[in-house]
Amino acid sequence: FKQMYKEIENKAIAKKRYYFRKGYRQLRLEQKDEVKRELMDKLKIGSFPYFSCILNQGIADITVYKYELITDIFRRHGITDIWDTEPMQNGHRPI
Repeated sequence: FKQMYKEIENKAIAKKRYYFRKGYRQLRLEQKDEVKRELMDKLKIGSFPYFSCILNQGIADITVYKYELITDIFRRHGITDIWDTEPMQNGHRPI
């Protein structure tokens, strides 16, 4: 059962690029540093430049786990309209 759960957890949602910029832009200035640190910790992002890359270029083929994790962080800060999506373009490598 545990193996089956892990496969579900890591399954990509769709062949789209997911952006959480919309949610990030709605944060108050005093919330942004806290949310950035929390996102970096939960997503295992080790540098601010990489965080900026994900913020601006989106996440390709996001897993359900990451989608729910990011959504939960923003909801705890009062933001519910978080995501923009766009179809994947051929030749772009996933982030």
